[in-house]
Amino acid sequence: MENLAQLNRNGIFPAPGQNDEVFWNKVDFVSAQSTMGEALPNLVERFDINPSWVPVQCSNEGLHFWEGAVLWQQHTDAGFLLPQVQVSKRAQRFYSKEELIAHEIVHAVRCDFMEEQFEEVLAYSTSPKAWRKWLGPFFRKPKEATIFIWAMAATVGVQAIELATEWSSGFFLIPWLPAILILAGLVRLLKTQRHFRRCLNNLSQAIKNPDQSLAVALRLSDAEIRSFSRMEPEDIRNFVEKEKNEHLRWKMLASCYF
Repeated sequence: MENLAQLNRNGIFPAPGQNDEVFWNKVDFVSAQSTMGEALPNLVERFDINPSWVPVQCSNEGLHFWEGAVLWQQHTDAGFLLPQVQVSKRAQRFYSKEELIAHEIVHAVRCDFMEEQFEEVLAYSTSPKAWRKWLGPFFRKPKEATIFIWAMAATVGVQAIELATEWSSGFFLIPWLPAILILAGLVRLLKTQRHFRRCLNNLSQAIKNPDQSLAVALRLSDAEIRSFSRMEPEDIRNFVEKEKNEHLRWKMLASCYF
């Protein structure tokens, strides 16, 4: 049990549905790696993790100008992913290096989860700015940001051509396309943040230390976060009591937080 607690603090925990053998293969591999850096207080305090085994490099190579940092993932024959964080030097003029690293480390420890809905919500929880925590998860995937940028460029381009040539494209929705995308994104974000906030509130009443609700959420799947947002604290504890006898992940979480 003590070994599980130490792995948990190191940011090494099973992903939902991950085979136990695959998880222990990852533990063996990661344990053989040398320490890559010092602890980030932000991660220790908020998420109860110190994943110093995740490599971090600072470079602009291969990054779009709007990307502050990215997480690269290497597939292994053993069935797990190995993460590596790349931080943009350009972005450090606007964000602290620690914030950029912390954001990507959240993704790194969850790289085997393959979840999407709350991934950016969790990552942006590392931000010191309240508005960034709420609005940052507007895009769930990098390609969504790319689509939005191209939609903006198309809108500006078509309008510029029409003004310069008196030519009419006939596509009346083009000027409204970015506004439609923004509105749809805000509605989605509002629902996501509401589920997440309710989950944290219910978790805080179900675990031993209410201040660690965010740490527990980091270790949950999207489906579990949605379910916990609708469950009473007692129901959550009953769920954990049942699951810990069947799944290694819940055995670890139960011993550390419940």
